[in-house]
Amino acid sequence: MLQPGRFSALPAYWEKTADWLDDHAAQSRALVVPATAHGLYAWGSPIDQPLDVLAESRWAQRDFVPFGTAGSRRAMDAVEQALLSGGEVPGLRDFLARAGLHEVVVRNDLDPDQIGYVPPQTVARTLEASGYRKAAGFGPLMTGGRIAAGTPVQVQGLFPRRQAVEIYRPEGVARPGAVAAKPVSATAAVSGGPESLLQLSADPSLADRPTVLTGDRHPGTGTPALQAVGDGMRRADTRFGLVNSSPRTRTPPTNGTRPAA
Repeated sequence: MLQPGRFSALPAYWEKTADWLDDHAAQSRALVVPATAHGLYAWGSPIDQPLDVLAESRWAQRDFVPFGTAGSRRAMDAVEQALLSGGEVPGLRDFLARAGLHEVVVRNDLDPDQIGYVPPQTVARTLEASGYRKAAGFGPLMTGGRIAAGTPVQVQGLFPRRQAVEIYRPEGVARPGAVAAKPVSATAAVSGGPESLLQLSADPSLADRPTVLTGDRHPGTGTPALQAVGDGMRRADTRFGLVNSSPRTRTPPTNGTRPAA
């Protein structure tokens, strides 16, 4: 018995997306947004992402079950929250470049009925206001929502339409290269979490500087001359379940759910 969300083949525009990344972004890593918990698309439910089987170039996304370290998850969560703003996010380009991410692949063909759905126009506004420009687009125009049967043509025209997949590039930011050593004297120490680097990346004094978190052990760095304090890593209880908007409640040290650190 066929399950809901069945499909006969991956859309051809995803194959074109993978080919474009192989041709234009093979030396860096692309970020695929917005996050989706279960791989639910308007054309079907592959569960795994199309680029899993189509792309030979490197790419990353915020998974529902995050792989890697807690720091990686916090950094990816910061990006997803930034994309929800619909406005300028200072430091976004440099923050992603610091993580080795250059192109941003926006999937506008996600199922709009799923919980946590992010409107494509919101993501596009955030990227464009933050210094990104569209480099390529593939697939048919999509509304980013379902238009009910019988909707007047005049009303249908109010729905914004974007191509199924759009690829953005940052302006004024060099493509991340290979990992390289930098002088210890240029190191900056950041008090906060990995997400604190998003806002701090907008500060010119942090540009091109390697950074370490004060809570981590980094032998040989000594006491960096540049110290920055962010508001991340605050005590909180997180309720997991949504890929891009898990509620997080700040808790005081006297909270009885767990002993104070």
